[in-house]
Amino acid sequence: MNKTEIYKTIYEETLNRYQTRFSELGISPKTLGWGKASDQQVRFQAMTDNYDFDGKTIMDIGCGFADFYAFLKSRGTVCTYIGVDIIPEFLACAKKNFPESEFIQANFMLESSKLPKADVVLTNGTLNFKQNLISNMEYTEDFMKLACEKAEKAVIMDFLSAYLTKEYPKEAQVFYHDPLEVFKMALRYTNDVKLIHNYPAIPQKECICMLYLEKLRSVY
Repeated sequence: MNKTEIYKTIYEETLNRYQTRFSELGISPKTLGWGKASDQQVRFQAMTDNYDFDGKTIMDIGCGFADFYAFLKSRGTVCTYIGVDIIPEFLACAKKNFPESEFIQANFMLESSKLPKADVVLTNGTLNFKQNLISNMEYTEDFMKLACEKAEKAVIMDFLSAYLTKEYPKEAQVFYHDPLEVFKMALRYTNDVKLIHNYPAIPQKECICMLYLEKLRSVY
């Protein structure tokens, strides 16, 4: 099976998983695989504490219901938001709630060429599901490469960390990234990298990798 066939299969599996959840749970963080809305707030706060989104064009890959955009708006951040997802039901909800923003149904791994560039390309949790047809680290690197091609100023990626909290049992269906390996991977694209691993577990330990590309773009 070649890479295109692999990503088509992952697309079909992902589409089925989330459409099933949506039919059962409706508009809920649990539909997206998160515990509760307050967990999302912790993650989003960690991102906004470490990057100024004001005035930026943001492309959110795997945007779901555009919860991150809702968070930014609640904090008074003014930005141009582009939400990208493969689930039409999610996008329909997002469009209804945020008609001022752009939403695109696309598979980022196969259709990135149809997407615009943005100041910031980010993703929350889309790389956490354990893959069977490809190694998760190869999947993550493919994503990071495409994201760097689309971003003018920064790429921001959220992961579940391999440094688990003792209170939370490891789950078989998800992949826990080694933050140090992600950091080394990011250094292939820019020397300006920040790894954030000091925000509260929600309840699993997460990390955020930020790749700053603006200096790199100005040099070249």
